[in-house]
Amino acid sequence: MEFHTLFVFFFALLAELVFAQEVIPPVVKLPGSEIRGMSLAGFESFNGIPFADSPAGKNRLRKPVRRTEPLGDFDAARKEPLCHEGYYDPNPTDYPWHKDHLKHQYVERYNVSTNEDAPVRYHLSTEDCLTISVTRPAGTKAGDKLPVMFMIHGYGFVVGSPEPYDRTSFFKFGVDNHHPFIFVTANYRVGAWGFLPGNESIYGDATNLGLYDQRMAMEWTSDNIEAFGGDPDKITLFGHAAGGVSAFAHLVINDGNITYNGRELFHGVIMSSGSLMPANAADSVRAQLTYDSISAAAGCDVALDSLKCLRGLSDLDFWVASNSVPGINAVEALRLLYVPRPDGKLLRDSPEELIKQGKFAQVPMVLGNQEDEAALFTLNHGLLENKAGHQLWGHLRTYYFNQFTRDNETALREWTYLYPDQPEDGSPFRTGELFETWLGRKLVTSTMGDIFFSFPRRIAMHLIAEADPSVPMWGYMDSHNHGDMSIHGGLVGTTHGSFLDSVFAQGTYATAPSSYSTRAHLINFMYSQNPNKGIDNIESGEGGEVLPQLTHWPQWTMDLPRLLWINRKHNAYVQDNERKRIFDALKGKVAWIRL
Repeated sequence: MEFHTLFVFFFALLAELVFAQEVIPPVVKLPGSEIRGMSLAGFESFNGIPFADSPAGKNRLRKPVRRTEPLGDFDAARKEPLCHEGYYDPNPTDYPWHKDHLKHQYVERYNVSTNEDAPVRYHLSTEDCLTISVTRPAGTKAGDKLPVMFMIHGYGFVVGSPEPYDRTSFFKFGVDNHHPFIFVTANYRVGAWGFLPGNESIYGDATNLGLYDQRMAMEWTSDNIEAFGGDPDKITLFGHAAGGVSAFAHLVINDGNITYNGRELFHGVIMSSGSLMPANAADSVRAQLTYDSISAAAGCDVALDSLKCLRGLSDLDFWVASNSVPGINAVEALRLLYVPRPDGKLLRDSPEELIKQGKFAQVPMVLGNQEDEAALFTLNHGLLENKAGHQLWGHLRTYYFNQFTRDNETALREWTYLYPDQPEDGSPFRTGELFETWLGRKLVTSTMGDIFFSFPRRIAMHLIAEADPSVPMWGYMDSHNHGDMSIHGGLVGTTHGSFLDSVFAQGTYATAPSSYSTRAHLINFMYSQNPNKGIDNIESGEGGEVLPQLTHWPQWTMDLPRLLWINRKHNAYVQDNERKRIFDALKGKVAWIRL
């Protein structure tokens, strides 16, 4: 009995020591700081590390200020703060409304100082949100020199954060295939906080603040990632949707100069469902109307200095004013008001013009689209109904592109007529007459998908190849959700945003060959700036099934513009010349689709 008691005692002590070892948090030392993270499921996370001073209060609507004060003993084992967001859903301004309604929405969703019970909140947010998070495989240490993926999140420059991306399965894939990597995400200001346009913003140095935030986060990564076990000379940008547009902007801002402290900030770029976004200047008509609307809603239009007035508003009043304009998912769909715009400083011209002039970072690139980018955006928008044919051009001019002369209006109208009006030819593609619940719906979806997603990507690749044919580029078209009856009854094809289903695959997606090939190609690109070099053959999936060898991904060239065609069970190739006549008619008229 005594022996048994001693055995139990020592066994319990040993178990306690083992448990104590398991819960010791990982620590990374930076100058004057010790960053304590957390361990979970084979990886270590360091969340919410400030890379800039607070952009609230006196710093609202100003460029980020680099944080120089040491963090000391910093707890990074927590959820990172989220930046305030604009309105995404149809805005009360689309219908009869008043400010009290918007204030109620704010208290429900965003007021971080409210402690009382309130209706269900989606999340809490704050202006003081400029933080960065680093995730690495467990056991990684300084000097390991792992490649780094720096991801810029999307959601239309109005909402969004890095929070939804569950990296667990993606990390496990890399580790299991002997290609571990480090993943970095950062908050940046969105909506009016980060992309307020207008003449006043230009003169007050308040334009493109979200891009400045992203750039400063990249600089922090270059300075500090080695301490986390990363290689500052092997950083790949990965931008999805608005993040892809941001990544493209970083190719051309400062006329393409990406050097910081004698080192390039990134060495390759992956852009998914977003890249080139042609844009008019920050003081153009549509941009100025956005500023004027917000200023008037805040009561700052009567102030001698309206920008100073906006900077001095309370947190709540600025939020209400910023959402006095239609949301991105307003009744007309894709209402993109807060976007990167030429300001003569950071972004000196519309991106396509800078590419033509050779003013871009000439690094390897991956660019791609979903087969049916716009289907989700035309799913529930009554204002688009019956806008096919002769009415569609007027809708585009009124709500999106209002810089037309009378001659250009005629040209735009004739361009929309080039789209076939037969449902079987429209988007979602290869679905026959499905989705055509009102006349011309598939024609509208095709046109919107081309204008906002597919054609800008194709134009970008053409212009880059013309400016410098030596820049390596790979393109893809993703169709992995085609025919999936679990997604809106199979009606919407492979829609905007679904590429991330493969990258951060969970559940049934995690065992799909499309997920394995997508992850392998992206990790290869991180390691060698070539999606074909590295992981070659994956012997089995998580369920033990045998998976096919990776399909070779050919470079995209002007002579042979082939895309990797990603499908659920196997990949193939497709020529990047869909709707060639329509594309050729737009390629030389990019100014038509500047927002």
